[in-house]
Amino acid sequence: MYLQDRDGDENWHVNVDNVETAETRDLTPYDGVQALPQPPSELFPDEVLIGVNRREPRLRDLYRVNILTGETQLVVSNDFGAVGFGSDTRLRGWPSNRRMSRPPICSTSTSRAAPCTCSIAVDATPPRS
Repeated sequence: MYLQDRDGDENWHVNVDNVETAETRDLTPYDGVQALPQPPSELFPDEVLIGVNRREPRLRDLYRVNILTGETQLVVSNDFGAVGFGSDTRLRGWPSNRRMSRPPICSTSTSRAAPCTCSIAVDATPPRS
């Protein structure tokens, strides 16, 4: 899995190569977007979480993508202005920025993730330098 833009446009796509067939699959085949994958999980070798600014150019939503089929499912709709996402080995994702005191868990390993409808506790204390 690797990031690649087209002709230096800095619209990064997440690609995977099949070493047996020498085929490349673009997991984020959308025009004008930037995609950032989360670290892969050994528990889910065929899936990855990817942040993509497809819906709103200034914000990334988090998607769960099957690297073999390209099937994509929204995990977290970033309607709260998070600057990024965290994830764990069970492919649970949550919005992250320095002002959030407790990130909500928005998906589980036992069921397909639904769009996040969780509430977010925001810490008004400025981050420490």
